[in-house]
Amino acid sequence: MSNFTLRKKKRRLGVEYVGYVFLLPFIIYLAVWKIFPMAYLSVLSFFKWDLISSPEFVGLKNYIRLAHSEKYWAAFYHTFLYIGGVLVISISAALLLATLFKGLDVKGRTIFLTAIFIPYIISESAGGYMWMWMLEEGGLINYYLTKLGFSPIHWLSTPKWAMFSIIMMSSWRLTGYNAVIFFIGLQSIPEIYYEAAKIDGATGFKSFWHITLPLVRPMMLYVLVMSMIVVSQAFTPIYVLTGGGPYGSTDVLLLRTYNMAFENYQMGYASAISMTLCVILMIIMYIQFKYLKPAEG
Repeated sequence: MSNFTLRKKKRRLGVEYVGYVFLLPFIIYLAVWKIFPMAYLSVLSFFKWDLISSPEFVGLKNYIRLAHSEKYWAAFYHTFLYIGGVLVISISAALLLATLFKGLDVKGRTIFLTAIFIPYIISESAGGYMWMWMLEEGGLINYYLTKLGFSPIHWLSTPKWAMFSIIMMSSWRLTGYNAVIFFIGLQSIPEIYYEAAKIDGATGFKSFWHITLPLVRPMMLYVLVMSMIVVSQAFTPIYVLTGGGPYGSTDVLLLRTYNMAFENYQMGYASAISMTLCVILMIIMYIQFKYLKPAEG
């Protein structure tokens, strides 16, 4: 083998190693903060541990216990009611806003997209306290309701309104981010498709249904997955606004995990609750990828 060939191979190997060096910080972060905690959580779910005594292996007892727990199933229902409500409202509103913004001039788009993106960069605790101020009995929303002749609504102290209030707060926070992503997707659709549809006599709704929605599927998949990840990890809005009340009507699995782990010191049981949520979310995301992934070719 010639010296030239050896030098070429060494140069190629050097380039490959440089790539791995740049990836190393992310790999370390992923291993330390994602993979190891998930592995530790899955193992801990088979133990009974109160943070003081030594962990005691109990097998499937934690899972059997939560399967027979009415509070777990109530939190399970509230979790997916919350996730479903936020996804439907935030994604529908975001797609509608992105479609409307597409028709504005460049300056108008920038102003409105910036304005609706601001809630996403506000901290969850600050946003939660702001909504608490608006939703309390003497708050801003009830003030205007009484001015219009309506009775004040107990937004956070009645079960039928508490979950609705949390869904609206989380939807408000996510809509701007999703609208920006959809707007980017809409910008990539050639105008010639809409012009051809208009010549064929298609209405605005038909153009949206047969052109916009199919071509925005990659963005829809991304928005669905990212929104589900964000919403499923929502803890602060619920903790700040209701703390799981009233009467457990907003108790979700993540809040229940926190209460079991850090108030009742049942770390194994809390880990089992977290693992069931993780498995269910992975199944849902697999279904999303299977049915929303753009077709090959």
